[in-house]
Amino acid sequence: MNLISDKSQIKISMNKAIMKASFFFYWLILLIGCNQNKKENLLIDKTLNINLMLSNERISQNTTSMIQTFRNYSDDPAASKITNPKLENMELVRKITSGTIEYFDELKRSLKIEAGLKLINLKETFEENNFNAVVSIFKNKKKGIEVYEHLIKYQTDIQQINPDLFVSLKNPDYFFDFFSIPKEQLETEFTSMYFDNINTISALAVLTKFENDVRIYENKGNYISVGTSVCPNSYIVTKIRQ
Repeated sequence: MNLISDKSQIKISMNKAIMKASFFFYWLILLIGCNQNKKENLLIDKTLNINLMLSNERISQNTTSMIQTFRNYSDDPAASKITNPKLENMELVRKITSGTIEYFDELKRSLKIEAGLKLINLKETFEENNFNAVVSIFKNKKKGIEVYEHLIKYQTDIQQINPDLFVSLKNPDYFFDFFSIPKEQLETEFTSMYFDNINTISALAVLTKFENDVRIYENKGNYISVGTSVCPNSYIVTKIRQ
């Protein structure tokens, strides 16, 4: 019995391309950071943020589709013996992921408010090139270190559901890339690494990238936990069969 359809396999391949694109977009932030006053770079940052949000949506849809696939087997006596325990874990991970995404969404809204958020003709407007808002939120109000703590808590919570996932997913090419920062330097180094000398729209893109990390972590972790082997390079998927 094939628990993951060929259609789902295609979605996985598409998500691989999305992951690569989002990783490229993230580093693009660093490359353009020295010229933030240029109008064209604001446009690049806005485009970056939009593409990351689209990536998050597609990855979330793929994960939701996978969860629904396992739900469809819950009434099958033979299949449910395999799928139900795994489905329970996937739904726990989804709950934790949703809570983390909500945190980042609220933080992004706080940043926009700090940058003069207004609603004009049902459209949000704020000072996209505002540097002081970023300093206020992430340095003065210490939200930078809070972001780090939320990401670490997310990893810890997932590890408690399946201890094997943390080792399998600790890959800086795809996920959180700050493991090398000494603990005593975290408060200054993490905030400086991601939020130093950037404007509001760039900071929003960084936060959206962290949401992207979380979405990928959930998606990839689910495939590992249910026994689907994913090779990072060739992205070969071994189907689950009974």
